Amino acid sequence: MMERTKKKTSRRVMVLVAAAAVLALAALLFAERLLQQGYELTFNGEVVLEDDYTVIEPDTLFIAPGTRVRLGNDVRLIVDGRIVARGTAEEPIVFEASQEGGYWRGIKINGLDDPPDIDAYWRWIERGDNEKQREFFEKIDGGNIFEHCIFRNLATKTRKFERVNKWKGSIEAYNTSLRVSHCRFEDVLYFGGVLVQRARVVANDNTFDDETIHKALNGTDSVVGLFSNNTVRGHRKKNQRCADGIWTKQFVGLAADNTIDTVAARRSTVPLGLDLPPREPIRLPAGLDPE
Repeated sequence: MMERTKKKTSRRVMVLVAAAAVLALAALLFAERLLQQGYELTFNGEVVLEDDYTVIEPDTLFIAPGTRVRLGNDVRLIVDGRIVARGTAEEPIVFEASQEGGYWRGIKINGLDDPPDIDAYWRWIERGDNEKQREFFEKIDGGNIFEHCIFRNLATKTRKFERVNKWKGSIEAYNTSLRVSHCRFEDVLYFGGVLVQRARVVANDNTFDDETIHKALNGTDSVVGLFSNNTVRGHRKKNQRCADGIWTKQFVGLAADNTIDTVAARRSTVPLGLDLPPREPIRLPAGLDPE
């Protein structure tokens, strides 16, 4: 009788150990899946950041319509994961300094994508490669998004014209995909607007309205992009030879229907400030509307 009880107890222990092992494995797989997919974070209402804030990879930060994000002096929002800030015309998302007279340092997005093959993308632009077009917009839709946002009170750390930083921006995006649509940039002090490098970008229907902004749209080092229906208004009195509209280098894409009304542009041969003969504005071909 005692021997039979021992066998039953032994079997129960083995079953419990096996069940615990299965639960531990399930928990491990669940945790691994969470690590791969990342967490979803949300900003809404009023959010104050007095120190640099980092969205780690692979987390996604969602910002709700009507949210006001207020950042301390020289604070940056750093995105190593993904950011989706979708406001509306009625409830825009506002990024601004937390203190009156203060300036924050912008949003820096660090992606992990390989640089786009600009020679391969040229086939899409030149000959209508539907596969590359589909790939481009899939990347854009799955990337970082800013819609109906207002960016104000941005500056370099020194706040001085002599240290103007033309190779940084209110939004910087590296090795990733970015859409900036229906946004407004104002009170940008000796600083850039949108800078992208080794990336895909769509920037449409944005307004850059500040007399000290440098390079409102800046795409360099293997960039594929569409810049359309943007308005750049600047009345800079200093360094008028520096581009304050659209600047590109190693860039494949289209810049169409943009309005560049700035001091530097008016002193140049053509609105983009390039050393090229005047020509008619390029219009987006059918099917390439970023909306």
